[in-house]
Amino acid sequence: MARTDVHGITIDRLGRRTIDKEHRGERIFARLGAISQEDAERYLATEVDRIEWERERRMHTRPLFSDCASPSTTALRDDSDKHLAGPMAIRPLQPPPGTAPASPETPPRSGSPAPARSRSRASPGGA
Repeated sequence: MARTDVHGITIDRLGRRTIDKEHRGERIFARLGAISQEDAERYLATEVDRIEWERERRMHTRPLFSDCASPSTTALRDDSDKHLAGPMAIRPLQPPPGTAPASPETPPRSGSPAPARSRSRASPGGA
């Protein structure tokens, strides 16, 4: 394949032009066929302009959550061997349901008998 004066455009033995170039980290590849050198250069310039426009557009877009979260998730993965202890430990504000200690006024829920109540009040039957 013969090279032309423009970097990235080559010509094979049959006169077909191929563009194979990398511009700002993006690859531009096209088999253009038997077209003129000017048309190949115009196509390459159009593709370079498109890449520049896309880069400019991406610079002004609002960042995605994944873009913002990736540094913190990487830091969490790196610090996974470190455990929090002491006052830095995270504790729930309330205990999970069903695990709260029984207060003295509530009867036990298991099969044990209820505590005897004192008979300090007079019964409504009057005895």
